[in-house]
Amino acid sequence: MKKWVLASLLSLFSVSAMAHTVSQAKHMRDNQDVTLTGKIVKYLGDENYLFKDNTGQIVIEVDDDDDERLRHYTGTVTLVGEIDRNDSRVKIDVDSVRKR
Repeated sequence: MKKWVLASLLSLFSVSAMAHTVSQAKHMRDNQDVTLTGKIVKYLGDENYLFKDNTGQIVIEVDDDDDERLRHYTGTVTLVGEIDRNDSRVKIDVDSVRKR
């Protein structure tokens, strides 16, 4: 029984750290953790960027601290953040960005 509980807990934690696609992120619950890898396509203003992977595009919100260094970066990045869902709009509230 203890092994089953431990295995269940470990699988829960590994799911939250799992990489996702933009397509999957658009269907996830509000405040759910997400990790995406792709490219920042365009600066939209006011901390917002258009992000894309091979499944689609989504708006991401990046904190001011990371904003300047990403504005002209064209390489691949990995984002870690949460789903921010309001009405029909879904975007990613980014906690960390790692250039690849």
